[in-house]
Amino acid sequence: MSEPVDLAVIGAGPAGMACAIAARRRGLSVTVIDEQPAPGGQIWRDLERAGRFARPKAMYSEHALGLRTIAGFRACGAQYLPDSQLFQIEPGWRLFVRGNGRVRVLGARQLVIATGAIERPVVFDDWTLPGVMTVGAAQILLKRSGLVPSSPVWLAGYGPLVLLYAHQLLAAGGRIGGVIDTGPAATAGWLRPLLGAVRHAAPDLAKGAAWLARLKLAGVAVFRAAGFAAEGRERLEAIAVTDRAGRVRRFPAEMLFVHEGLVPRTHDAMLAGTGHVWDTAQGCLVADPAAGEDLPVRVIGDAARIAGARAALVAGAHAGAGGDGPPPGGGHARDAALRRFLDAWYPPRPLTGSLPGTTPVCRCEEITAAAIRAEAVAQGLDQIKGDTRAGMGRCQGRQCSIAVAQLHGLASGRPGADRQTYRARPPLKPLRLGELAALGTDDEPR
Repeated sequence: MSEPVDLAVIGAGPAGMACAIAARRRGLSVTVIDEQPAPGGQIWRDLERAGRFARPKAMYSEHALGLRTIAGFRACGAQYLPDSQLFQIEPGWRLFVRGNGRVRVLGARQLVIATGAIERPVVFDDWTLPGVMTVGAAQILLKRSGLVPSSPVWLAGYGPLVLLYAHQLLAAGGRIGGVIDTGPAATAGWLRPLLGAVRHAAPDLAKGAAWLARLKLAGVAVFRAAGFAAEGRERLEAIAVTDRAGRVRRFPAEMLFVHEGLVPRTHDAMLAGTGHVWDTAQGCLVADPAAGEDLPVRVIGDAARIAGARAALVAGAHAGAGGDGPPPGGGHARDAALRRFLDAWYPPRPLTGSLPGTTPVCRCEEITAAAIRAEAVAQGLDQIKGDTRAGMGRCQGRQCSIAVAQLHGLASGRPGADRQTYRARPPLKPLRLGELAALGTDDEPR
């Protein structure tokens, strides 16, 4: 193992880059480990190469801010390890990393985890059919490869990313067959407490309204729905939409992109020993700021709690400057107001008991909803994993843990059963035996 650096940062999104820049200003030696081939995270993925698009600014939120942040990160002097996957964390800190054709162990005196968010898994009937994917995955293809679907796509779910991707796809020349909005119906009493947040976050909300107006101008139909299902034999052929009156309509479709919000990526932080608590507003586990005070580790940005890119920049700069706890005042008032509004406007939609028993919940191991419901007496998700193999596949439960917990909560009837997750275990990502053997007994790659 090489000489430990002062600070290791996991992730080169807004939070990770801002943290590295601030830490380098203090004279610290910094190593940034990033799974992506270039800095920027999901929001600014491949932004440096975006000139190949005819209208690059339409593809990115905060386009100019992203370019400035990436340029500052490139120039700050931090060691940057792209295309590198962290697969084990040991106290010390000893970080086991694979990438660029080698496996090695890196040392660090302090650790910052800025791994960002993942999409909340959306489980519905026939969600594993070819032709069905997440909006986030479709956005990656659009940003990285400029890939525009040749036939009209359907978007289903809710959240800012649905409108943003629709705006980006139309700007790139794509077509949208329809949008299925599964968000709750707004009422005057429900909206009244949010008026203060609306005033503070007016510029951002106006941007969302413009995206929605763009859909209407393009003639895209928006369906307010209670639910939806994919239908087809070998691939997606149709979408069944259930409206709020219980009526079902079917539409032919070749592609369906779904999204119902984001949740923090918790596996890395949990493996490092940080604590997590349940956040009711966001319907997921978030980092507990008080749980890791005795460890030289910080969880920042959306990896801690979903707050957006600008808030992640503030949190990253604060952590890199050596500040303790969250930024004073929680960051920018506009960002905090926007998050309050979004958490209320797009509350998490729980699974219901109507999910067909044949529906795969764990795609990796093909474990069905019926198999999870049969585990009602299980004491938790780790027991369910041992009994059924749910969560043992390539994704390590990232794509099924929320759905498994919700189904177990419904089946068991125990309070809090739907707020669990799998215990994080190494390796965090699939690892070849040859790569593991290459570490050797002295921790040096061979």
